[in-house]
Amino acid sequence: MGKTIVLTGAGGVLCSTLATALAKEGHQVAVLDLKKEAADKVANEINASGGAAIGVLANVLEKSSLEAAKKEVNEKFG
Repeated sequence: MGKTIVLTGAGGVLCSTLATALAKEGHQVAVLDLKKEAADKVANEINASGGAAIGVLANVLEKSSLEAAKKEVNEKFG
């Protein structure tokens, strides 16, 4: 497997396309977004197509939110 990629704002159109492309290349993708539902939707689509992804709630303007996201990504992907 490739690297673990963390994308912020990945619930949106542009970054979700990037997340999908990276997953197709064999990378594990952490889909971070302010909207958990949007992050989960993208991650579920990636997983359904054979990739590896997780949706993570994160606000890049809050240190505690980023620390929680980092912990979640590390627990899932190491």
